[in-house]
Amino acid sequence: MSEIVTHLLGGLFVLSVIFIWFMIAYQLVLTVAGFFHQIHSEKEKAKIVRMAPAEYPTVCILVPAHNEEKVIDKTLEALPRLEYPKEKL
Repeated sequence: MSEIVTHLLGGLFVLSVIFIWFMIAYQLVLTVAGFFHQIHSEKEKAKIVRMAPAEYPTVCILVPAHNEEKVIDKTLEALPRLEYPKEKL
């Protein structure tokens, strides 16, 4: 009987080690993907910053607010401070 328990515990140990290494590899993949995503987004941001204001599209700003009485004033105060051409809003 103790031989069966020993084999079960050994198998459980091996599965635990495999799971731990899988999680480490998963985190490594996420870290590398995040790094490349950051580089790509910085290039996109630089491209947007170089755009002339005439190239920006016209936009409408909708503020969904349901039960927001505690924070809606800060939201409305922030809207005029947007870094977007005023004639395009």
